[in-house]
Amino acid sequence: MASITQKITHIFTGDILSRGIAFITTIYLARSLGTEGFGLVSIAMAYLGYLVFFADFGLFNIASREVARDESKRNYRISELLILRIFMALSVLMISWFIMPFIIEDSQLLSLTRGFMLALIPHSFLVEWYFIGVQRYKVNALSNIIKNGVYLILILLFVDSMDQIPALPFYYVTGLLASAVMLIWIFLKDNPLQLGFRGFHILWDGLKAAITVGSGSFFAQVIQLFPPIAIGYFLTTSNAGEYSAAFRLIIAGMLIDRIFVQLLIPNLSKQWSEDKELATLNMDHTMRLMLVLGALASIGLFLGAPDFILLVFGSEFENSISIVMVLSFLLFVTFQNSIFSHGLVALGKDLDYLKATSIGGAIGIVLIAIGASQFGVLAVAAAVVLSEFFIGTLAYYWYTKHMKVHYIMPFILTILSFFVTYKLMDIVRIQYWVEAILGAVILFFILLFARVIRKKDINWFLLKLGL
Repeated sequence: MASITQKITHIFTGDILSRGIAFITTIYLARSLGTEGFGLVSIAMAYLGYLVFFADFGLFNIASREVARDESKRNYRISELLILRIFMALSVLMISWFIMPFIIEDSQLLSLTRGFMLALIPHSFLVEWYFIGVQRYKVNALSNIIKNGVYLILILLFVDSMDQIPALPFYYVTGLLASAVMLIWIFLKDNPLQLGFRGFHILWDGLKAAITVGSGSFFAQVIQLFPPIAIGYFLTTSNAGEYSAAFRLIIAGMLIDRIFVQLLIPNLSKQWSEDKELATLNMDHTMRLMLVLGALASIGLFLGAPDFILLVFGSEFENSISIVMVLSFLLFVTFQNSIFSHGLVALGKDLDYLKATSIGGAIGIVLIAIGASQFGVLAVAAAVVLSEFFIGTLAYYWYTKHMKVHYIMPFILTILSFFVTYKLMDIVRIQYWVEAILGAVILFFILLFARVIRKKDINWFLLKLGL
């Protein structure tokens, strides 16, 4: 089996390349379509995001957890999990096709959304959950590169203005289809379907198990998917485009968080079942690392926002600068949320995960709707940060009922260190991107001095990397 270093390398390399391609796609679409066109595409993709969620409804996490277990201890066979995902995708596509006109009034947006909805079919054949369960991250890395690469090539060839927007769903679906074909080909070579389908009652049992995780994930999805829809409905499509451009920078900063999540669920689940004391020790080290990494990412993006937005998206998206500065705090709270919310899933505490995400997410829906309808885009960005904070706080509360961690004091020290760094950098008057780098360096040494990150945490991390 690959070492932890190799796993991180595969995830990191795959995400760097695939997200880099996706980011280039975002930049090209934003510059080609402008705030209005980019906002339209962002809203349609947000609707698709919700439909993809309903087509999965927690099955991805359940499936990857099941595959990670010894075959004799699995509750569901791989064939059953695949059949259930395909059935869910077809059901959601048929239902949403007929109800979407009652939700979307604008004919252009409706047509665009319906086009993107066809992506549900190839998406159901993306067996990435299998390769995460067996920890073959290289395959998923290649899959994401193919998916995003095909999409980018097609839009570079055929899209240069708003007139080509109707063709975007076809290019997107083509990329997904290419990725799905590659995954299924490698998947079938492993012969994982030798244990057959045991009946429809198993599908029902699997769906019930996924609903607990999926219901919680629905509210967690509020953070990413609801804001463009709310902004487009209460404000303007251009505002949605400005917000979406800012949020793309945040997603780029979440690369480390994604690596953590993909490694956490299978590895923590295995450790918890074998050695609870070791699992607790490893989580303490991981928690401190995530505190520091989240803080460094946030301070860098906060200080460098003006240069980053203008360099990447151009002057038409100047209003996105202040949005990025508010959303930069989302990076920090997301890193913390991942520790505890995904930790609950890894420990098999699905009901606690549901309670944390549903309560926090419900609060988030209300705050985002109020922000969009009454105050504006910046209020929506602030509501998104608060929503993630509430979810993370509740997840921490239920997580500590199963595994004790020393978190509160390091968290407080990190917050204080962040604001000390900000005040120090407020005195400096240099280029914003230089401030971002310098601020991150200063914050790291303050956190080291405050013992939020310790030498033994760094040594533990280097040991895990085999260095």
